[in-house]
Amino acid sequence: MTVANSRRGVVTVDVDGATYVLRCTANEFIAYEDETGRALFDDFERMTEGGINWRMLRLLLFILVQGRDDFTLEQAGVLITEMGVETAFQAVTDAVVASMPQAADGDAAEGDVGNAPPATKAKKVAKGS
Repeated sequence: MTVANSRRGVVTVDVDGATYVLRCTANEFIAYEDETGRALFDDFERMTEGGINWRMLRLLLFILVQGRDDFTLEQAGVLITEMGVETAFQAVTDAVVASMPQAADGDAAEGDVGNAPPATKAKKVAKGS
């Protein structure tokens, strides 16, 4: 079972009594790009359109699992087996999608000016300080 929190980009998965937290933030996007030399979105789009790439799924699951410093790439593969490939794929998909929340009712639409307070002028730094 996966539960997503779209405001934080978090998905939790319970497998055999253990809870795994998957989170997709800028750090995970960068970690994926560091490992593969490719953009996560490009590979993710290919994976969702053309079927599951096992190596990519295992790497994504490995990168997305949070709070388990001893979690290895091989354990990510075992977790895919324990979850079932479709559930693992859905959990990874949910985490990536949850990292990009859509505008909800009352949220600013594309092109709208946000409701954040206006920026203040930066303070000038005195030379020689």
